[in-house]
Amino acid sequence: MSDKRTVVVSNMEPDDMLFHNDRGSWNVTRALRDCKAGKHKIYQEEVEAAYNGSSAVEFDEDKVKALLLLKPHEYEPLIAVIDGGAMWLIDGRHRLEAMHRRGEKTFLWFVIEEADAAPYRVLYNGQRKPPFKPY
Repeated sequence: MSDKRTVVVSNMEPDDMLFHNDRGSWNVTRALRDCKAGKHKIYQEEVEAAYNGSSAVEFDEDKVKALLLLKPHEYEPLIAVIDGGAMWLIDGRHRLEAMHRRGEKTFLWFVIEEADAAPYRVLYNGQRKPPFKPY
């Protein structure tokens, strides 16, 4: 008999967009909906600081080129979540790359505080184990 385990997925609907990193998986669709509804504060941040913290995250060059055709004020705010004492960018890596290339100084982002992060976590077989590093 093989050791099969059930994959547990929570906090998501069939068409939800997810973001995965070393720390966990996040429901971006739900986070964006709640941010737009005013459930989380919006802050202004320096592009360079966020860019340096996210440089290890991969991106699609074609998406960045398409974003460069828009004006920065047309971008949706980015979304970050605080989890495990670190801030994780869960939505907006391509926009951040485009703003960096343009030389923009600041941007807007929603920050989901650690106390409010649970509804956006999607867990597979419990929690992922360290080591992990924030981007």
